[in-house]
Amino acid sequence: MDMINTSHASSMYIILQVSPANTDRNPQLSTRYMTQQDPDIIPMVRIRPFQHDAQPLFYIRQDDIEKLNIQLKRTNCCLSKTSHDKIRYVCHQENNDIRAYEYMLRTKAYIEIVNLNQPNCQGKVRHLLNTMTDSIKLLLENLYEHQLITAFQYQQMHIQRSLLRLDHLFFQLDLHQQEQQSLVMEPKTISTLSPLMPICRYLYRLLVPIYYNQVAHRMTIDNGADLIQRLENYQEKDYLQSTIYFITLHMKHPYTSITHAQLLHTLKCFLNDFIRDETIQGMNTMAILKLTEFLLQHQYFVYDNCIYQQVCGGGTGLYFMELLIDIYLFYWQQPLLRLDHQDRHEIFVRCFNDIFLTWNESKEKFHELLKTMNNNDSSIHYEVNV
Repeated sequence: MDMINTSHASSMYIILQVSPANTDRNPQLSTRYMTQQDPDIIPMVRIRPFQHDAQPLFYIRQDDIEKLNIQLKRTNCCLSKTSHDKIRYVCHQENNDIRAYEYMLRTKAYIEIVNLNQPNCQGKVRHLLNTMTDSIKLLLENLYEHQLITAFQYQQMHIQRSLLRLDHLFFQLDLHQQEQQSLVMEPKTISTLSPLMPICRYLYRLLVPIYYNQVAHRMTIDNGADLIQRLENYQEKDYLQSTIYFITLHMKHPYTSITHAQLLHTLKCFLNDFIRDETIQGMNTMAILKLTEFLLQHQYFVYDNCIYQQVCGGGTGLYFMELLIDIYLFYWQQPLLRLDHQDRHEIFVRCFNDIFLTWNESKEKFHELLKTMNNNDSSIHYEVNV
């Protein structure tokens, strides 16, 4: 297909906007559909080099994606997901692999355990799953015997050996983190049948109401619409002055930049600060810490036919990890909150790894504050816009 000439694709990337299968081909669209006269021609339009702020280069119908995938594989290309649910991009498979391994080397968050391409590696995955299952059973039995968890909690976190699969890792383009037209990848894990999932699910349900409903509800937003409402209220009350700065901080790679020791430390601080009697619904806080430590230290997954262990941060498929990171960032952001934004009527909100705040002092003072925060904790790397 002439439109996708991938012989020199090292610097060429294609952005696709996925549309519903029943979408009409609208001639008014700037990125319109081609007329599909040949069943082997995918309805696409123009291509240009990747730019981080580019509009979709062309649209493709949902029911044409598989057909495009087949064509791309003939030229050793792939159609990959991005951080935006409806956006895809195309590049050489080799380029994708190189950037993924560059990420793994740069972050040092993963170590290779077993190369499944080597001889005598059959059954390694099943052996690891069985070992993890036995370890979880022993841990739960120990916690129950010491009355740190209830019988109900034991049953909730118990796993069925026959319904397990090791996690899988893949990388996707992060559209939030594009610098100088270079591609920034982010890891994603599929953990639906992970042996860690029952523990992960129970701890998440146990702690989420406390964190989001009691501790951080005033400073947590889910999307941009929540921020717009706060800005409108801020303006209606005449707090918006000519001296106000709007500041955003985007924390990079939160799932691979925070050590397990740091995540455990801030979780312990959280439990000490907000749990009064050392138990939550019958579970002792010591059990929460021991279970969390087990989760962090037993994150295994398959990538490119190798078994890896994540030794820093947490996998995206285990959603309890997002809560752990949220709690860590809650303590990391405290120097900003100590400025008493509420009394000053200023806005401070965070949507996971994105912070927005209003600032009524000099930019120099703000950057000096960030410098102090960096000196205290250099784990978090971020982009600042003032």
